[in-house]
Amino acid sequence: MFQLICKDGHARRGAFTTPHGTVQTPVFMNVGTQAAIKGALSAADLETIGTQVELSNTYHLHLRPGDEVVRDMGGLHKFMTWDGPILTDSGGFQVFSLAGLRKIKEEGVTFASHIDGRRIFMGPEESMQIQSNLGSDIAELLGKKNLAKGVRIKTEEDKVEVELSVLIVYGHTIPQVGKAIQDGVKAAIESMTGLEVSSVNVNVGGIVFPPKDA
Repeated sequence: MFQLICKDGHARRGAFTTPHGTVQTPVFMNVGTQAAIKGALSAADLETIGTQVELSNTYHLHLRPGDEVVRDMGGLHKFMTWDGPILTDSGGFQVFSLAGLRKIKEEGVTFASHIDGRRIFMGPEESMQIQSNLGSDIAELLGKKNLAKGVRIKTEEDKVEVELSVLIVYGHTIPQVGKAIQDGVKAAIESMTGLEVSSVNVNVGGIVFPPKDA
């Protein structure tokens, strides 16, 4: 949940609450690509210097040690002994940084592993499943930069209409998840903008299935 604290022109000061703590924004995210900060910094060091949130890389953790390995060890927080918020990216950055090792299609991206050359396919559902295994607080959606298919917003005077497409993890009750999303989106937009949200329509774009052995 994001709370707007104050504004000054286009600048905003806010607080973003996650299951593992609150992040004051704007914020610098310490990058731990493979669940570790380079330079031999420990989780205790990060806490000492006031780190608010740590960022890890979905693609690299999928390759090694493997997202299922991280899941079986209790998720990223236990894996790296970090109790604060964690954001995982979607794997989309590697679409650009590994441009010579990937092929893009409508349904997703096929990478040739930079480690051993094996083929790895990653679409929106695969990315979300990997991030679910990693157990991060904030997960990013893999997709095109044009997000019109996922989020549509219509404004009229002081009112806002929102339409969302989401992926839901198998086993969760769709009506309950949809209601929680509606309430959260409505509260966040009204808190950040002061506009009235007249409707939030949630469309389920797909189901993410947990691993068979989970």
